[in-house]
Amino acid sequence: MVSDIYNSKSINRGKNIVELEFSGIEYLKLFPYDEEYTCEILGVTLILEDGKIFWCDCDGISKEEFPDYRGISICASELRWRWVDGNNIETERE
Repeated sequence: MVSDIYNSKSINRGKNIVELEFSGIEYLKLFPYDEEYTCEILGVTLILEDGKIFWCDCDGISKEEFPDYRGISICASELRWRWVDGNNIETERE
């Protein structure tokens, strides 16, 4: 199981962070695009196909590009998510 915290500045519901939890991991690649960049995730790709979930830290990536993508990418069989209060992120985690 892998958890990822995604901060969405464009959504304003009082809670502006979405926590994603992947399970049934087929692969997880952690290649930062550039070590000089901040850790903000400004765009993502999420594809649900063939009973699998493909996620990466770049928008506009096709499923065929995932195996060779040099960034952070995940292929899993399950995904859960929830809104998290950014002010209390450590106290809300299970």
